[in-house]
Amino acid sequence: MGINFPATPAVGELHPNPAQAGIPQYKWDGATWVTVAAAGDTGYVKRTGDIMSGLLTLSGNPVGALDAVPKQYAAPLDALAYSGMQINGGVEISQQHGGNTIAVTNYASTPVMDGWRAAAGHASATFTVNLLDTGTATLASGVYFPRVLGFGATAAMPSVGAADFAYLVQPIEGYRTSRLGWGTAAARPLTIAFWVSPPVSGTLAVAVQNKTNSRSYIVDVPVVAGWQYKTVTIPGETSGAWEKGSETGISLYFSSMAGSNYRAAANTWHATNVFTTAATTNFFTAQGNTIFITGVVVLPGIYAPTAEQSPLIMRPYNQELVTCQRYYEKGVEPLLYRNSPLGVTAAYDEVRFVATKRAAPTISITATWEYYSGATNTPWAPTGIGPYFDKFTFNCIGATNWCGWTGAGTWAADARL
Repeated sequence: MGINFPATPAVGELHPNPAQAGIPQYKWDGATWVTVAAAGDTGYVKRTGDIMSGLLTLSGNPVGALDAVPKQYAAPLDALAYSGMQINGGVEISQQHGGNTIAVTNYASTPVMDGWRAAAGHASATFTVNLLDTGTATLASGVYFPRVLGFGATAAMPSVGAADFAYLVQPIEGYRTSRLGWGTAAARPLTIAFWVSPPVSGTLAVAVQNKTNSRSYIVDVPVVAGWQYKTVTIPGETSGAWEKGSETGISLYFSSMAGSNYRAAANTWHATNVFTTAATTNFFTAQGNTIFITGVVVLPGIYAPTAEQSPLIMRPYNQELVTCQRYYEKGVEPLLYRNSPLGVTAAYDEVRFVATKRAAPTISITATWEYYSGATNTPWAPTGIGPYFDKFTFNCIGATNWCGWTGAGTWAADARL
């Protein structure tokens, strides 16, 4: 049996009114008649202003980015922080260079701060990287990061050659990325979130590659001048060889200029070394143009923190520092050891690292240490790396009746990717 609704109802009008037993009551919302729950009826939940009397059970796990999630997916922020595969995403750690301006070697890759490299090549420009304190400046309402990385050029580049390029890259160790299962049928997607401030509006290229640059995926990211928060999801890759040990598992690129040699279509996997598309903007057409980045997080799966949450999932400084020291560590070792002439002709010591290195590091000395071997005065040098990459040793062997060293300086152990 049909219901005869009024032809010209007023907003909020009920029908039938009063309610009749066995017949649903409806309300006109200005566009359609909607069912009104009877008093005590718990079978419906109002779209606004209602309280459920029981728990909601979802029919399955989420698929889309806006799907409701069950409890196991609602990870606390500190859990997200330690799930992040990035190194120094908040660009707070700069052991080697501090806050100095760093010149990027032309047509090469240069370590610019912990976890980050800059690579650029252009016939008429020099590229530089700066680590900048933000002071009290905020990136957006309620969003604050203490430091940002600036990547700029010293001259205008109105044209780009086929072999030219400019990008920031973070190589991430295979032990950190292996949980993605890339190269297998169980490959999971990867989500990248970051804050960026370009000098002009355009399109930034975000890309990932494997260790041999034989698998590449590129996403076009539209940007405008000024700070903004961006998220990108890369589908899991079931093909190719992906490092799962101590070498580079994934290289993450933020490309701000590149020639045709490095371009390919967006949103598909390629079996070649590409990291930009034809849409990628040359952000360095004017002298002094600089692109800034901070707050980078790399998470397995399809979810990213909100813009407001993004500063809260950065690992604490002291823990991020130890993470960085797996790849690069500096130390000061004050030494003063000289034997008296008692027939001692050899001396030995060791320096232990704060963090075990991912591979045998290169040790460099940045001070004028010397060792004494008999009558010989020779620049000090390390003599061995611990078998677990947890220390380095040094010694001297004298030809006569004493041996030792003197000085106070710094050393660096470099095991960067």
